[in-house]
Formats: sequence, structure tokens, C-alpha cells
Amino acid sequence: MAETDSVNNIQYENPIKEIYHPDIDGLRAFAILGVLLFHLKFEYFMGGFIGVDVFFVISGYLITKKLYSDCITGNFSILRFLSGRFFRLYPSLVTVLLFTLIAGFLLLSPEHLKTLGESTIGAFFSVSNLVFLKNTGYFAPASETNPLLHTWALGVEQQFYLVWPFIIFLSFKFRKWTVPAMIFLLGAVSLWLSQINAIHSPSQAYFLPQYRVFEFAAGAMIFWADRFKPTANIILEALLLVGLSILMYCTMTYNDATPFPGFKALLPCVAAAVCIYAGNARCLGYLLRNKLVAGIGLISYSLYLVHWPVIVFYKYYTYRPIVLHEKLALLAASFLLAYPLYRFIENQFRRLKFSKVRKRNGALALIVAGFVLCSASYVYFSQGAYWRLDKHAIQKLTNQQKFHAEQYGGAGFHGESILGDKTQPTISAIVIGDSFAGQWASGLNELLAKNHLKAISIWNNRCLIAPHFVTGRNGIIDKACLTASDRALELVRTYAVPVIYAESWSGEYKKMSMSKTGEPITFSGDADYYKFIRDNIIDIQRMDGASRKVIVMGSPPGDGSTMGVNLKTCLYRPTYLSSACHDFLAFRQESSVTYLNNIGIKGVLSGDPNIVFLNPYDFLCSNGICKSLVGDEIIYSDDAHLSVVGSKMVIDYFSAQILALLR
Repeated sequence: MAETDSVNNIQYENPIKEIYHPDIDGLRAFAILGVLLFHLKFEYFMGGFIGVDVFFVISGYLITKKLYSDCITGNFSILRFLSGRFFRLYPSLVTVLLFTLIAGFLLLSPEHLKTLGESTIGAFFSVSNLVFLKNTGYFAPASETNPLLHTWALGVEQQFYLVWPFIIFLSFKFRKWTVPAMIFLLGAVSLWLSQINAIHSPSQAYFLPQYRVFEFAAGAMIFWADRFKPTANIILEALLLVGLSILMYCTMTYNDATPFPGFKALLPCVAAAVCIYAGNARCLGYLLRNKLVAGIGLISYSLYLVHWPVIVFYKYYTYRPIVLHEKLALLAASFLLAYPLYRFIENQFRRLKFSKVRKRNGALALIVAGFVLCSASYVYFSQGAYWRLDKHAIQKLTNQQKFHAEQYGGAGFHGESILGDKTQPTISAIVIGDSFAGQWASGLNELLAKNHLKAISIWNNRCLIAPHFVTGRNGIIDKACLTASDRALELVRTYAVPVIYAESWSGEYKKMSMSKTGEPITFSGDADYYKFIRDNIIDIQRMDGASRKVIVMGSPPGDGSTMGVNLKTCLYRPTYLSSACHDFLAFRQESSVTYLNNIGIKGVLSGDPNIVFLNPYDFLCSNGICKSLVGDEIIYSDDAHLSVVGSKMVIDYFSAQILALLR
């Protein structure tokens, strides 16, 4: 039957009834748990970031259903829609922004507090995705020190809310049938563009809303598919089983090396849409509808807001890798903080309207919002309120705003450079590798100059130098790395001299190495990876039938820090709260990620008299304890690379061995 507007005498179709679907809350629970387990770095859930994509699919379904219903009844109002979204999202968001700023003021270094101020402003105005696109990538190490990184998804979603109502309304006004057609078309175009940019501009594809429209569209299309839902329960059971299985598969097999979003994101999005479609299956549907799972789904937004700041601040405070019992405690803490946020903020405001806000409450809300914005602006423009530090630290910090760029051991030697005594007519060595080869440039330059020797250095960030392999990015060959590798190998062929070779041995090339035909190289384990490294070094050593000397430089232990909280930000943080980071200026060598890799690579290279492995641990560690400072000197420019001072110290320690091989 139709409904009639008695005032205007206009007849409408029946509106779509709003019915609570506990299965959708259950799907939200799956999504948020995946995100939590991913952020806590549980080994088998490194694809849990797809939980955000599941949220987008759910939003696409629910928002499209509401907007289309409003169009049918003639009650469409963009202002009323945005008002509803505002009260649904902003009270909880501003509350979290407030407490995050307070915690950041007490704990973060000026560098990270300034970044937090910028992120807070971005999150407040729903553009944090654009802020993070400018500053860093989602999987970049530096992103792990930003307590508001997760708000990028809210930026994408709220930008979607600004555009989607107009698409639905204008399509509906033209012809009702054009609404699903338009959604399908926009989704297809978005998917195509997302796939292209996932390869060529992965950060843009990840953060910009136009490359995520297909995810919202996948949910939106289920609204029309619901009209053709089968009556046979067995079909719904089968569909739900497939949908949940695919989501689990993606959660357990995807990782930060998966090209994303693009076609890889389509699979979990379609699976989530299928779960919405078949969520009322009688048996399997109970997995989503039961009170425990649906209850987690109810607080999923609050849980999403609080979990990442909790994780970041704890890891920042402890300044070390966290273990299993700490991960479980952080998981529990996230729930304990999320529930009161849901109970007293989110649930109290979610159905409020501007017309019903009392003046007193409105004034209080404006004061809180103004305080958050003013505080965020202050810490940003005051360079992170560095006055919180003692005078000695302030004096040093003002000269170290660009510490890594200026103090990195390879500063000034990027690309192809001459090291040592440039007046010498002959070349004594070729230095090749990635940034871990570059870090030795300062030390080698000084050593060679003192001994009237000359070398050529060529290195490129995150690039494996290899005769038979290449470095890949997002499933395709990195052309810059290929060019750098070809030039380095050309120099090795041209000069029959020893090679000094260094790469990041910590394992990142396990995920980035490809054959020259573009096929990924896979490894069965660490032993297989070490053999791969050994074979590559031997290929370089015996290039063109030669049998040159090769000095393989091991990786230094690092400064003991984790998640981008480097030595500098440990030294330059306020003292309001005592931090454990100072305890980690000296740490056991086994806790470093490079320790076992150095042992493994040295082991597979032993026995070849033409290959010498020099382990920086021999100098930087004593009796199993490694130090981040030598005297008052900072020997690292970031958490992994040696500074100019550190480079010179280690090279001087190995100087006799290096000179003996070069001469």
C-alpha cells in the first residue's frame, strides 16, 4: 500500500522501515576485532586492517538505505542527514581528541606533540586522511607514533557523507532506477582508479575517498539485492559461510606488502556485503547475532576511537617491543575505556538534534571544542611546546629539528659519490647497497682520505643490489631501484677492486624481492632467506669471472627503540611522567631485530676467504649489552641508522681489517 501526505495530497511508496539488525553489529564486531589484533601485531591477523573496509561496506548499506527511504517519503534533507551524522560521530571524537592531547602533552617529545597538534586539527575538521597523505604512509614506521592515525578512516567516511546524499537524491529525481545504476557505475570507476593508484600511488589510493567509493558502493548495492533474497535458509547459510570464510582468509593472509586497496580490497568488501545479505541465516547467523558479539559491535565506534591512542601511548612510554601479556592487557584496556565512552557520550548524543540542544549544554560543547582546537593549534605553532623540557635539552633540540637529515652517516653522499682522497688516480673499492650502505659513507670517507685511497659509493634507499633479482613495490618492479642496481653492478664490472656491500639484513627484502620478470620471490624460512643473501653476494663477488674481495657490513643493533620512538625523542621528552625509555639506552643485544640476522648471514658466509663479514655489534655491544650513546655522543640518526659520529666510530674500529683487504 501507499502512504498519502494529507496536506499536499501527494502519494508516496511505503518507506523502508528501520529495523535493528544485530547481525550487522556482529559484523562490526568482526571488523573492530580485526583492526585491534592487527594494531597489536598478532602474527596471524596482519590483514586485520580490512576491518576498516568492512566498516565502509556497512556504512554504504545503511546510509544508502536511509537516504533512499527519505527520497521515497519526500523527507530528504541534507541538513537533517548531516546533523544526524554530526551527533553520531563528533561528541565521542572530540572527547577522545581532548584526552589524547592531554596525554600527549604529558608524554610526547616536542617533535611528536607538534605532529599530534596537526593531526588533531585534521581530525576535528574531518581531513586527517589528507594530513596523513601529506606526511606519511599508513604502514610507515613513523605512523606508529601518531595516536590519531586511525582517524584517517573517519575523514574518508565523513567526506563520503558530504557527497553521497546528492548522488542518491539527484539520481532519484531523474529516475528511481538510475540510483542503483549510478552507484554501480561509480563503484566500477572507483575500483578501476583504485587499482591503478594502488600500484603507482599507493598512499593516495589508501587515503583519498574517491579510491574507496567502490567499498561503500558494495554495501549500497545490497540494499537492492535484499529484494531478491532467497527463501531457502540453506542458501543463506552457504552464502554466510562463504562470506565469513573469505573475511577470515583475508585477515590471516593479507599484510603491509599487499597492494591495497584496488582489486585486493574488492574481495573482503564483497565478502562483507554477502555477510550483510545473508546475516539472518538461521544457524550461522547466530555467530553474528548473539548478544556478546552484537554487544561488541554496539561499542565498535568507541572502541575504534580509543584503542589506537592506548596502544601508541603505552608503547611510547615503555620504549620497547611489547610481549603477549601486554598485548592482552592493552586489548582489555581498550574495552574498559570504550564502554564508558559509549555509555556516557556516544549513546547519549547519537540521536540528538540541534533544535533540542539546551543553551547551557551547547555553550559547554562549544567551549570544549574551542579548547581542543586552540590547544592543538598552540602545540603545533609552538613547535610542540618544547619549553616543557629542561634548558639544556631545549638548547640542543633547537639545533636538531632535522636531526636525521643532517646527522645521518650518509648525509651528503646520496646517489653516486667519490669517497676519500679525490686526487688519487685509481679506485680502491666500490661501496654498494641501500641506506645501510650509505650510513658508512662518513666513516669510510674519513678513513680513505687519511690513507690516500679513493672509492666510489653508490646506494639507494630500500633497494637491493643484485645481478639476478630486483626490488618490488606493490607487486611491480621499482624502476629507480633497478636503475641504481644496474649502475652499481656496472661499476663492479668496470673496476676489479674489492666491494664493500651493505643492505638492510633485517628481512624487508623477504617481501620486496622479485625476479627480473616480475615474479615475487618467496622464502620457506630464515635459513632460505640467508641462503638467498649468500648466493647474491657470491654472484657479485664472481661477476664476470672475477674473484674479488667482498667486505659485508652487518647491521648495527639500533638505538633500542621501537615503533619510530627513536633515541632523540627519548632524550627530548618531558619529565612530568617518568618513562622507561631511558632504561633502554642500554639493552640486551638479543632484543635487537638485527642480532639474529647478522649471525645467520655471517654463518652462511663463513668458509669463503674472499668474503669478510664485519659485525658492528663487536664495537657497539659489550658483554651482551648494547648502548645507544657513546659518552655524550648520539651515535644513531634514527632508530636504525648510524649518525656521522657513529659511522666514524665503527669504521675506525674496523679500520685495520678494511685497509688490509683494500691494499
